[in-house]
Amino acid sequence: MSRSRPIALVLILILAACPYLLTETYTGDYAVIVNPRNPVQTISSAQLRKLVLGEEKFWPGRIPVELILQDERSAERTFVLGKLLNMSQGEYREHWLTLIFRGATVSEPVAVPSNGLASGLVQVQVGALCIMRADNVPKGATVRVIRVDGKLPGETGYPLH
Repeated sequence: MSRSRPIALVLILILAACPYLLTETYTGDYAVIVNPRNPVQTISSAQLRKLVLGEEKFWPGRIPVELILQDERSAERTFVLGKLLNMSQGEYREHWLTLIFRGATVSEPVAVPSNGLASGLVQVQVGALCIMRADNVPKGATVRVIRVDGKLPGETGYPLH
């Protein structure tokens, strides 16, 4: 009986760590993608941060921003929260719940389980914005990568690396 307790404790610790074990790691560039009909060609890192925080709600031309994020286990979400916002999952969720409570917005960003679904939503929503691994951006004209601080993924000094 006493021998099963340490095993049970180890199993509990492993299960508690599963979300962290399942999180992807990626060391390349992240691209900001928008709908091809969106007039924006470039944004600053500061503007991008405001868009992801829901502080700016419209693109030029009064097009509403539709923020699309991958789910909590993705490398993309980990990057966005850690590098761009310096927030934890809990802090980000609390931030959005506060915005909803204050009436500043009606819902949190759309969370999707895959880059395919994310890019598909960007393709059909003019105001959509998504940050994804640059190597996962669909080829063709279904979405458009915009410049951040005047740079595209792969260029020297690109800020989303």
